[in-house]
Amino acid sequence: MADQERVAHLGFIQDVITRMAREANTLKAWLVPVATAAYGFALTNHSWPVAALGVAATLVMGWQSAEYLRQERAYRSLYSAAAQPDSAVMSFDMDARPYLRGWLSRKSVLWSWSVAGFFGSFIAAGIAVTFAVVLKWAQ
Repeated sequence: MADQERVAHLGFIQDVITRMAREANTLKAWLVPVATAAYGFALTNHSWPVAALGVAATLVMGWQSAEYLRQERAYRSLYSAAAQPDSAVMSFDMDARPYLRGWLSRKSVLWSWSVAGFFGSFIAAGIAVTFAVVLKWAQ
């Protein structure tokens, strides 16, 4: 692969990596007001279904964020392979599926600090709000 082609190819891969990271951060930015509104409404109106809806939204957004992180890591592996001087990666190959095996399992990505740490705290808060509302409602 010629040097100009390699630089262009690496630029394309880096664009995908940047897009995946940006989308994962956008999900986190949207989660804060959505979860806060759901949990706040649930507490003030004693509505456990709204709290449960907030937990469900957090789970969905967490799963999506984990998928973005998984894809981002696969493209980072593709980038590393394509950047090698004697790379077997074809010119302008954007298929990162071969790099989704092994350490990029969904389980490992879900338990990463950027997914489990962030979304887990919102899930724990939502479960606490749900129980608080249910206990208040039962009285």
